[in-house]
Amino acid sequence: MLPAQQVLQANGKASIDAIRLAPNSSVFVMDTTAPIVWLCISDSLGNVSATPYDIKQHTEPVPAENQGLEDRLRSLEETVNKLVEGMSNAKSNVTAVKPKQTSKSDEAN
Repeated sequence: MLPAQQVLQANGKASIDAIRLAPNSSVFVMDTTAPIVWLCISDSLGNVSATPYDIKQHTEPVPAENQGLEDRLRSLEETVNKLVEGMSNAKSNVTAVKPKQTSKSDEAN
């Protein structure tokens, strides 16, 4: 029969500072107050130094076949956005041309 095994846990930096290890030992400790894992390492005299590491849930990378499609789609979106901006800028630069009013003196000439 195997003994029970658990992930070591601590409640913040104060708990980590209180950890004692045998000389030349190391252990990972999960912090219950933040998404941090502490790497605790003791030297040959048993003095413990702790280094925190941020953790986050793993996400699978996008497959290579879809990556090309996403790049192409992003490129198309940028092109469409530039075209739309160009069209709106062109509309704002156009001024309405009013027909020239002719006077009766102009018609006589």
